[in-house]
Amino acid sequence: GKMPEIVARIDAARASGLDISANTYAYTAASNSFSAFVPPWAHDGGDAAMVARIHDPAQRARIRDAIEHDTGWDNEWLQVEGPASFLLTSTTNPGLQPLLGKSIAEIAAAQHKDPIDCALDLIAADPALNIAMFVMSEPDVALALKQPWVSIVNDTSGTSIDGILSRDHPHPRAYGTFPRILRKYVREDHLLTLPDAIRKFTALPAQTMHLADRGVLKAGMWADIVIFDPDKIADLATYANPNQYSAGTEYPRSIQHFSSAVIVFCVRPDGIRDVRSSGFTGSTRVSLGMHHNKYAFAEALGGCDCRWGRAEEAIIPWGKISCWLVLVDR
Repeated sequence: GKMPEIVARIDAARASGLDISANTYAYTAASNSFSAFVPPWAHDGGDAAMVARIHDPAQRARIRDAIEHDTGWDNEWLQVEGPASFLLTSTTNPGLQPLLGKSIAEIAAAQHKDPIDCALDLIAADPALNIAMFVMSEPDVALALKQPWVSIVNDTSGTSIDGILSRDHPHPRAYGTFPRILRKYVREDHLLTLPDAIRKFTALPAQTMHLADRGVLKAGMWADIVIFDPDKIADLATYANPNQYSAGTEYPRSIQHFSSAVIVFCVRPDGIRDVRSSGFTGSTRVSLGMHHNKYAFAEALGGCDCRWGRAEEAIIPWGKISCWLVLVDR
């Protein structure tokens, strides 16, 4: 419930001339190393020293007391409703692998342990253990998300649905951050417009990070493009089953513009056929049949050599139109 105060303070600072921005992944659960809930002094000397303190009865009692009562540090145990709010997500200890996706409350009950003792034993078994923790309220998340100076980040490390990275049980934001915002906050809740969301994904973070050649589709810029269906795009990753790709991006492309132009051949709703381009100057019209032949595109564009061509019908963010992407060397 602190977000209104936070937003007001940032707005006041921005009004005074300070360049302050923020980002969010728009989930009510955060993610962190589980050892962060151990008080700072217990970390002195590194992980081995911390584990030794956890195993020492006197030091363990002192750690427990700090976890239960100390508010002089960022005590995450006191920020949640209880042990059910901590969910194990990744571990470097193979013996803990079966526990991923379970809450501390579940694990403690199964092991017949006190929740704090259970948590300390888990940290001692793997100081690098990661968790998701439910510490935010939906009204706070929504208020932050709609601020014009807040961009989107998934704030996660690399993961995969197969191979060694699939062994983890990550926060669902690893897969679902951007599609979730388009599904929930654009299509369902109408908190953001589609252009607002796309700006938060692209132009705003590029501007914040001073990336002069990314963030918009414009001549001379890197053409990083994902084609999606705004009516179907949806996150499928959940806390229980996070390793799932999202739906509605049947035609994903991350097209890197190596001295090339990205050409979008469109059939607009009014029936007018045209070519929109990044890195290509001039107005060119081609016939509908030309999308089947990349060389016909090249001829229409003045003899350019087509490096890559593909004809696929799709829905793109700015409207329901049939479109094709063609990458050509200028």
